[in-house]
Amino acid sequence: MSALSALKGPYAKVINDDVDEASEADGVYKYDKDDTHFDEAMVYHHLNIIHDYFKKEHGYNGLDKVMKATVHYGTNYDNAFYSPWTGGFAFGDGNRLNDLAKEAAVIYHEYTHAVTGQIVHMQYANESGAMNEGFSDYFGCLLTNDPELGEWTVKKLNKPYMRSLEENVHYPEDIHGEVHHDGKIWGCSCWDLKKALGTEVASKLIHKCRYYLSYRAKFVDGLRGLIEADKVLYGGSHVEKIKEVLAKRGISLPAETEVSEDNMRYKELYNE
Repeated sequence: MSALSALKGPYAKVINDDVDEASEADGVYKYDKDDTHFDEAMVYHHLNIIHDYFKKEHGYNGLDKVMKATVHYGTNYDNAFYSPWTGGFAFGDGNRLNDLAKEAAVIYHEYTHAVTGQIVHMQYANESGAMNEGFSDYFGCLLTNDPELGEWTVKKLNKPYMRSLEENVHYPEDIHGEVHHDGKIWGCSCWDLKKALGTEVASKLIHKCRYYLSYRAKFVDGLRGLIEADKVLYGGSHVEKIKEVLAKRGISLPAETEVSEDNMRYKELYNE
């Protein structure tokens, strides 16, 4: 990383809750992993990577602005989050967990929450909240090319990972009423699509389908959104495969398919 006298650019500004922020006269930010400033460089670097991914691969510019991220947030804070109220990110340095700023997939996961929230405001509960988490797990794992998320984060707990997108979960019997757990159903469905359709096609459909969702969207509305996205992007050439893949996870259209509220929202907004 070079040519920056402080870790602030057009899309990210990183601050440190423990000490003054890093400032290097030569514009080179290179630290040992145990240096407090390592987390700042890590988060800055990966926020820019995922911003550029969404812009380059999907033409998405909804977050073309400086977004604040705080590392070493709180005291031994065992979590990371995106706040829709402040529009910023926070990464705790862990107590039972390891420092969350040191895992790229966690950074990508949180940024994807910001993307989803900018596209559609979804209730953070029930199936809509689970879908929100599933989207974030999918793109977090996509950019690391690894279906397992949180290997570093939970290492002290002697667990192999926090979540995996290749788990054997099925709707509706694996619904537990907690968005991270239930989100595995949607995240795994998206990962299945990646394997069935290829990374580029699946990821474009998964990104685009968010424009068809609404506040209380359910998994079946996500399926409808994928179908509508495929019609727009690929002339409907993958519709049957999409239905087949999601049906294996228990997500299917009802016998009499109606025009959903989510589809109507998209068509009204985008005249499609």
